Amino acid sequence: MWEKNRQLVYSVSLIRFFRALYREQIYEEGFFLINRDSLRQTKTRFPLQEIRTAEENHVQLNIRTPLYLACVSKPVTDVMIQNTYYTIFSSGKTFPVMILFPQQITVYPDGTYSGLLEIRELRDSIIGLSCMLPSDYR
Repeated sequence: MWEKNRQLVYSVSLIRFFRALYREQIYEEGFFLINRDSLRQTKTRFPLQEIRTAEENHVQLNIRTPLYLACVSKPVTDVMIQNTYYTIFSSGKTFPVMILFPQQITVYPDGTYSGLLEIRELRDSIIGLSCMLPSDYR
């Protein structure tokens, strides 16, 4: 039971999101990004190159406008993207959703980051002591 709960926390954790962002595999890892201003018009994957710049041993994340981040814990499909508002933001869904505010942070391969992370949780929590995992958890 304990290990199952730990895996559930990891599946929607920020450390997993940052690892996936570093590898450019957020959709495959179960994370969905969308520009808050174009929520109802977007029918394609958010272009990570707009916010992500790869450096030698880290990735620079530069968010200029607020983004929604949904942590769905399973691969995000094109069908889910086509039905964005219903699939991600409808009531009755039980996965975390948050807003990433404009900011610059540096992301490292292990999922750690430097800089001030500015987020607001909209539904469910993925931060706080109950959601903490060691940085070497996989």
